[in-house]
Amino acid sequence: MKNFGAQLLLLTIVSFFSDVAFSKVIELETASGFKFHYAQVPEAKKVAIFVAWQTNWAYENDVPAVPYIGVDLMFSGGAGQRNAAEITADFDDLGSSAKLYVSADHIRGSLVTLPENARAAALIAKDVLSNPTLPDDWFQRIKSQFLQNMQRHKARANVQSGSLARAMILGDQSLTTFLDLPVGTLFDSFTVEDIKSWHKSTFTRSNLRVTAAGPIGEDEIASIVDIVVSSLPIGSVLAHSKMDEPVFSGRTVVLVDPKRKQTSITYVGVLPPTRLGNDAQDWVAVSALSSPDNSRLFAAIRNKLRATYSFGASIANFSRESRVIVFSGELEPDKTQDVLHEVRDIYRGFRQSGLSTQEFEVANNWFVNALEANRKKAAPIAYAMMELILDELPPQQALDLIRQIKSYTRDAVNQRIASSFPPLNTMQLVVISPTPLDIEGSCTIKNMTEIASCR
Repeated sequence: MKNFGAQLLLLTIVSFFSDVAFSKVIELETASGFKFHYAQVPEAKKVAIFVAWQTNWAYENDVPAVPYIGVDLMFSGGAGQRNAAEITADFDDLGSSAKLYVSADHIRGSLVTLPENARAAALIAKDVLSNPTLPDDWFQRIKSQFLQNMQRHKARANVQSGSLARAMILGDQSLTTFLDLPVGTLFDSFTVEDIKSWHKSTFTRSNLRVTAAGPIGEDEIASIVDIVVSSLPIGSVLAHSKMDEPVFSGRTVVLVDPKRKQTSITYVGVLPPTRLGNDAQDWVAVSALSSPDNSRLFAAIRNKLRATYSFGASIANFSRESRVIVFSGELEPDKTQDVLHEVRDIYRGFRQSGLSTQEFEVANNWFVNALEANRKKAAPIAYAMMELILDELPPQQALDLIRQIKSYTRDAVNQRIASSFPPLNTMQLVVISPTPLDIEGSCTIKNMTEIASCR
């Protein structure tokens, strides 16, 4: 499922904003009148600039692959007077890295560079954002490679489970297609002209948010940010499009695929969005379920049942408003019913009793140690500020977050589990099995296209 993993995320990284590494978050304005937020971190070794453009593409368009291919083409097709190889080489020579990536609600990006090379790196980033070449030959090449990668990706059982779960939860809406990226005619229905139109409408100043962190002064960072944004058109302010309300029916879907050697199990349930706060408590709680060393799921599936594959828990997002908890793993087919019963018992006890004293202390200490190791790094700080801004929260709040985490108690985390973690009977369960399964109330299908019959 999309966005599963990359992250220990928001409130793990957000909490880097603490202690004595820096003392305030400042709103600055560039010479061209663009406002952004900056955290001066004297001990940081690099400058980090994070950008996010609001987009409604996932909710209003029937060609979902355009942004994914577009962000790749902006780098790979060359920009300004540089070809693709020169862009990569010049960033490398400057000790800099730059990237763009896609989410449901925003096109996100970052520039991380040595302070002495920040101006030169910003000039390259400016061309990539405001003057990409977007040639048709590179478009065709990237599109073809993207399609091949997606076909391989979609053959994996965990990816198919995610697609089936989203189809059940989100139904037939544009967001489902955007997250799923179905291969086939959708990849034949757009050209490089669609990429150019998308680029023109997306990369504007009106829908852009910028955060920055690093050791340099306020005037210098304002000048560097201005290089990046000043050539972008003003554009029109977008009104955010909303997704259709997710439905967590709790119905089980079984996909029978005789070619599979293992059974794949995936549970997906709703969690509150990060903008409501206290989501760091969710990560503390989930670590007790999913840590490979001492978690409840690991101990039960690998040790008690002697299953030889992995099983764990994580947190993901369909969009900024739709956040979910996921239990997933693969196992021997003959252990399927035992694992389903074990997961049910473990999670029921988890919601009823919460974390033990030892589980809470191990998880909380791990978080604190991780934060301490990263609190002087510019990139996590700029990222964290951006997350708060996109949740419509003041980035200054980050200054208090590590103190909040250190103040968490076992009772507070257990109360969060009881009030915010979904009952198992409301979670979407998807099982991909080489043989039919007798699961009460389940909907059995033989291929992915039959999923609508299960709703």
